[in-house]
Amino acid sequence: MTTGKLYEGMIHIINDIFTEEERLHLLEDVEPLLVDGDSLAMFYLKEKGRLPGRQSHSTFHLNPDFKWVHDRFMNNIEQKTNLHLQIVTSWVNYTDGSQKLNYHIHRDGDYCVVYYLKTFPFINSGTKFEKKFVRVPQNSLLLFPCNLRHTSPNSIFRYKRYTIALIYNLLK
Repeated sequence: MTTGKLYEGMIHIINDIFTEEERLHLLEDVEPLLVDGDSLAMFYLKEKGRLPGRQSHSTFHLNPDFKWVHDRFMNNIEQKTNLHLQIVTSWVNYTDGSQKLNYHIHRDGDYCVVYYLKTFPFINSGTKFEKKFVRVPQNSLLLFPCNLRHTSPNSIFRYKRYTIALIYNLLK
């Protein structure tokens, strides 16, 4: 499934990644991995500053307890897009809508993926690109080139949004 003419062929949505039981179990298992933004800023940036929400470290894909999760992502991506990718990094995000918009790109990979683990429909279920908000249902993933500027949505309403972000390189 693609998202219309603006990003036609560049952005792919893949639905129904996990069963509901698997998704809820995953949500429970990733919660203890989340670190507050101040601590992450000190760890990675060596300076004070607030990264939005809470995140895991970017080595989530190296945790053997979550190999099945990454395998499921890879299998779905290969099956639906015929892309053959290799993971570079992954991490878990939590936001509540209060963060400022922070448009960015990822220079360390070819493709980005956002998996929507828990969202609030109609408010935060998707990713904001510079020219378009792309809605993506909970339990689905969004695949797009890493050079597209994007950010998580913000809102005047507070909500719990859990995503898993991944960066992949195209296998040559």
